[in-house]
Formats: sequence, structure tokens, C-alpha cells
Amino acid sequence: NAIRYTDEGTISIICYTAEAERWAIAIQDTGRGISPEDQSRVFEPYFRIGDEDDYLPESSGLGLAIVNKIVQLLRGSVELTSEVGQGSTFTVLLPLRLE
Repeated sequence: NAIRYTDEGTISIICYTAEAERWAIAIQDTGRGISPEDQSRVFEPYFRIGDEDDYLPESSGLGLAIVNKIVQLLRGSVELTSEVGQGSTFTVLLPLRLE
């Protein structure tokens, strides 16, 4: 999504060890950004931001829902910070060890 929704600017991927024995993968872009009211819905299946005119070809609204489900199955979480016009950061937090 970072590549698809960043027309200009940069995309960064950062991996690091987070607190509480967790591993973090952060994907940061300078793309369109996501409004606060849409941020709570981006992980819902088939939810897409904007009007039909804004949708990218072959966009189904399933990608983030699938990622979120897989991360939950691995006992992790996905965090989102975003500002419209400034970009977004999706951070996947996974445990370093599974019991």
C-alpha cells in the first residue's frame, strides 16, 4: 500500500527490537495519509478510503484486513499513525518468542 499510495516522496522500512520482548517492522511513507475517522476502519474487510473515483485499479480493500488477521494469529498487533497529506506509518509488532 505504501508504494501504491505514495505518488511522490519516500517510503522507509525500519526493523527494530521493541519493548517487552517484541520485534517491530515499521513502514513509513509520505503518501496521501489517512484521516482520523478512516483510521479506525482501515482494517475492516472491503473498506476503501475516498470515493470510487479515487480507488486504484484492482483495489479490493482486503489487503490490510488480511495483514491484520495474520499478525493477530501470530499474537501481534498493527499500529497506525497518519496525517492527511503527510503520510502514514504502519508498525507491526510481533513477539520475539511464541510459547
